[in-house]
Amino acid sequence: QIGSGDGELRRYDVAVPTLREGIAVAEAREMPAIVHYESAWLGRCQLEVGNWDEAAKLATGLIRTDGSEGIGRFVALITLAWVRARRGDPEVAGLVDEALEFAQGTRLLQRLWPVAACRSEIAWMAGRIDDELALVAEASALAIDLGWAPAIEELAYWQYVADGETRGVAAHAKTPFGLAAAGHPGLAAAGWAEVGCPYEEATARMAIGTAAELKAAVNILEGLGADPMRKRAIGMMRDAGITVPRGPTASSRQTRMT
Repeated sequence: QIGSGDGELRRYDVAVPTLREGIAVAEAREMPAIVHYESAWLGRCQLEVGNWDEAAKLATGLIRTDGSEGIGRFVALITLAWVRARRGDPEVAGLVDEALEFAQGTRLLQRLWPVAACRSEIAWMAGRIDDELALVAEASALAIDLGWAPAIEELAYWQYVADGETRGVAAHAKTPFGLAAAGHPGLAAAGWAEVGCPYEEATARMAIGTAAELKAAVNILEGLGADPMRKRAIGMMRDAGITVPRGPTASSRQTRMT
């Protein structure tokens, strides 16, 4: 699948139009399984480029569809879990638990990798990332065996977040996750900006930690509606004695939610 493959590689300029075209063709030919699969991946791409409303709508619709199962449902579960966690919304645990059960049943890297990353991010925000490190290590071992750099470097990033160890990725980092895991948040932030992933760009800017970068991160996170991470960035600013910008007004919050 070109759409999902390019989505996995974060080539959204190819993935998104290809997925939309594939959905239209599959709908015209009454091929619901393909519609579900490509819609799930379109939702995943929309999550990563910051279109969270569309991502949540696509994922929720798929999860609620009668007979929803298999890979399409798995991708939708992960996507909706990420959106809810990043927004600070409730009802996340059931999504990632079901996704983990499916992934462990397959024993495949393409399932264990994203669920390990998603669960790690959620656990990190809750201050309990150590709970997910065994899963990350299991997925990482598969990635290393297969030599798949995107997975190796994303999983190495979460290990780095947990313990600060770079694990030798510095010499061959090919992705922004790899650059961050190698201790180069500035290069990672530039990489995420180029790829078009605003949430990851903001977290990389937070890791840089200067006043300018923290302010830029707060602005990005506010625009996304990423309240938990925005609050974390503001806390970092306060701890560093940096003037904190005024947050969104009640009316702007309401506009974003509608």
